[in-house]
Amino acid sequence: MTRTLLALAAAAALGACGGPAATAPTSNTATDTPATTTTPAAPDNERIGELALGDTAASVVARYGEPASRSEPIEYGATGDNVSTWAWPAHGLKVDISLGDAAGGGTVLSISVEAPSTLTTSRGVGIGTPRAEVERIYAEFQTDESRESTDDTTFLVGSLYGGTFFWFADGAVTSMFVGAAAE
Repeated sequence: MTRTLLALAAAAALGACGGPAATAPTSNTATDTPATTTTPAAPDNERIGELALGDTAASVVARYGEPASRSEPIEYGATGDNVSTWAWPAHGLKVDISLGDAAGGGTVLSISVEAPSTLTTSRGVGIGTPRAEVERIYAEFQTDESRESTDDTTFLVGSLYGGTFFWFADGAVTSMFVGAAAE
């Protein structure tokens, strides 16, 4: 009897926490990444448009063309990654690329958008979305840590070490960032 109750409680907890029953397979054909199981909009797998952390640099270029600029690589002390910021101002898009080895070409470490971007998150939030709507859409993903990092101009989903940031002016989203803001 006790084992049955424990099994039912565990199954209910998994369902409520977005366990296996709440996941859906996804694939990224542009990067030839095999299908994986993810929970849409969770802080560790949020997308902006078709871009996701871990996408190849080549797939970003295939979608948006060559960037208008590429910064000189800098070494991230905590990870040892050599990182370059690639920018597409016409799309309001900046992507930090971990350059990796010469053969690999690099992968996406973070994604930033601002006007004139029309890209949206996996849950449809984009530049101009009202703050109240962002809070409603992402409420289930807020944690104690993200609440502590949220103020009048910022809303964090996830963690400083891997999350989605929204910045606001006049009650609407002005920019968004997916990735780690702290090393």
